[in-house]
Amino acid sequence: MEPGARNLLVVSARGNVIYCYSGGLEHAARQVAKDGGIAGVVEDHYDHLLLITEKGFCKRQEIAPLQRSVELTTAAQLEDGDRVIAALGLKEQDERLCLLATKNGRAVLIPLEDIQPKRTPSAGCIVLSRLKSNDQIVDAELFSKQDRENSARQVQLLHENAVRAVALANVPVQRRGGTGARVSDPTKPKRNPPGPVIALIA
Repeated sequence: MEPGARNLLVVSARGNVIYCYSGGLEHAARQVAKDGGIAGVVEDHYDHLLLITEKGFCKRQEIAPLQRSVELTTAAQLEDGDRVIAALGLKEQDERLCLLATKNGRAVLIPLEDIQPKRTPSAGCIVLSRLKSNDQIVDAELFSKQDRENSARQVQLLHENAVRAVALANVPVQRRGGTGARVSDPTKPKRNPPGPVIALIA
């Protein structure tokens, strides 16, 4: 391995991963790009890999069993039509909050302690947030509990036609399966609607 090279997990939108070092990232990325696209790249100094899907499911997978995956290997079994939209690295005792943003302007903060890790890659996903049939998760970020308590801390919701600031303190903290709250309306004002949410800017 080259001096200073990092070990990485490259995650595909179909829930598969390749383990590589940074010098082999280009080759790994080409393979993953053919598997629905790249959902994320996580360094292997973390203990767990958190995969979050468009339909509101998640899987917290121990990284150790994936560290021999030099070819595409399943990290999460997805429902038909679902895809991974975020791949995040976690420590074993991680007390942060996971912020989810949906296409229709809903947001929810879920404690990471509420998501139990799985040891085997064959274990299935669990419900992270219950969504309406016309909604989907578009992005996810991690925040400390201190961030949530800071009344000045804001995040940006990137709509198709606008950017809106949301105070983190106004986003509810709910247990896994929570539906969150509407924090931005993609349809208003009617004269110049911002359109669907497409990303979250921390």
